[in-house]
Amino acid sequence: MNQTAFKKIGVAIVASVTVGIWVLLIWEHYHGGVPSHSFMARADMPSISNWWGGLLLPLLAYFSIYRIQKRLGLMDEGKVISLQQLRPVLFLFIGGLLYASAMAYCFVTNNNDINGILFQGLLL
Repeated sequence: MNQTAFKKIGVAIVASVTVGIWVLLIWEHYHGGVPSHSFMARADMPSISNWWGGLLLPLLAYFSIYRIQKRLGLMDEGKVISLQQLRPVLFLFIGGLLYASAMAYCFVTNNNDINGILFQGLLL
């Protein structure tokens, strides 16, 4: 895989994240409003709207793709990497996806004890 192919994949990932979050925000807007979340789940604390995700998530996706590209050394023109070099990146991505899925499952099933442990485990 060369730099051009990786850039095309990166653009597709950033575009899909951008479209996905904006479709969700627009759907929420027309179905009861975009929720806000208060610090420590207290109404007397300031709240942050989910609208910030429309800006933050595409920026985080772009930054992540940039860091992967820099880590693999694709910033140099003409450099080609093998799929073997992408394996650690894919394993870390799949691990993060499984961890986030476990947290989402615990949240949906209202298993707050395990979800609290998983949330604190993010620091490790």
